[in-house]
Amino acid sequence: AHLTAELQPKSGSRVPYEFTGSRLDARGDGPLLCIIGRDITERKEAEEALQQERDLLDNIMNTSVAAIAVADTTGHIIFANKRAESVLRLDATPDGPTPYAPLAFRLADAEGEPLPSNALPIRRVVASGRPTLNQHVIATWQDDTRRHLSMNAAPLTSDAGHVVRVVLSVEDITERIRADRKLAQSERKYRRLFDASNDAIFLHTPDGVILDANTRASELFGFSSEELVGTAVKALHPPEAHDTSRAAFHTLREDGGVRFQAPCRRRDESTFWGEVSASLFQIDGTPMVQGIIRDITAQKEAEKRTQRALEKERELGQLKS
Repeated sequence: AHLTAELQPKSGSRVPYEFTGSRLDARGDGPLLCIIGRDITERKEAEEALQQERDLLDNIMNTSVAAIAVADTTGHIIFANKRAESVLRLDATPDGPTPYAPLAFRLADAEGEPLPSNALPIRRVVASGRPTLNQHVIATWQDDTRRHLSMNAAPLTSDAGHVVRVVLSVEDITERIRADRKLAQSERKYRRLFDASNDAIFLHTPDGVILDANTRASELFGFSSEELVGTAVKALHPPEAHDTSRAAFHTLREDGGVRFQAPCRRRDESTFWGEVSASLFQIDGTPMVQGIIRDITAQKEAEKRTQRALEKERELGQLKS
């Protein structure tokens, strides 16, 4: 027989003891009871420390924003924290052979193609004995709910090296995928407008290094988009316009925007008059400049013709007088 009790010696501190009793048959004196007591303070302290660690782990698991689950080698979930129960939509089966009903969703790859059985995360780990990381899958439930999931799966092995359990870490990335797609659509729309413009458009750093240029910029200056990237804006002006360009950059930094007219230089060294407008803005906290150049050579030539006509008219007027 076993009995656990606390004894209180004269020191006043309670000490846990475990007592074991057994019956002994003594010759002539009848049966005797042998009782052995053992101080189990260290064992109790170890058990309490272990329980505290378990409580801490349970608390971490149940409050974690990460969905964590453990599956057996057949794919049945035998443990899941609260987040995993929510993400995987697990149905508890208290009286069943496993804590949860079988997974009730179909898996497809990131493109929506059904995953073959040997590509399922749990089966991949069981077959290979190696973890799978960041597998993007689409889970579809019977009510047609679709969620994008990023799944990590890692093996738990026996002493013999056989996979006995698979630990799953699952992240619902549906909202991120939607946001990425909206961003991609927005970028495609911006790119179409960017390249369809009749004006040359540049994106460059505040100190004038070109980061991007549209199709019209390539056509107007005679450089490919790849050649323009990394080029200094200053190189697109002839030397006589460099002072004007420097003054414009100063105004841009002071006021956040500038508009001016200046000669521009093509790849073949020919020049044309450009009307330049630039504005300073930020992308994710990084300052950028959008510059727009419009070819106003025809306008300038028309102004010169008008000026010459006016001068000729004044000269004729003076002769008549």
